Amino acid sequence: MDDDLKSRIEALEQKIKRRNQKYLNAAEVAELYPFPSAGSVRTLASRRKIPFRKIGGRLIFLREEIDQLIENSAGLTLDEYQKKERR
Repeated sequence: MDDDLKSRIEALEQKIKRRNQKYLNAAEVAELYPFPSAGSVRTLASRRKIPFRKIGGRLIFLREEIDQLIENSAGLTLDEYQKKERR
């Protein structure tokens, strides 16, 4: 197996592990969710736009809270879209 393929497989394995983590740092939130960068995640936290914890000077995010934030965000849900299309 070539080195490029091996590194890609390892990266995917790490991403799967992070997907199952309860606690995430800013870089992990940016990688797993629709945020442009870890810096933007930290900025949103400092502006209190996303839920976070601060432990020993480090920002910690609960995956469950980030999931809820996204689920409850304004926008069009699949159900709303389907009802609109039926009209």
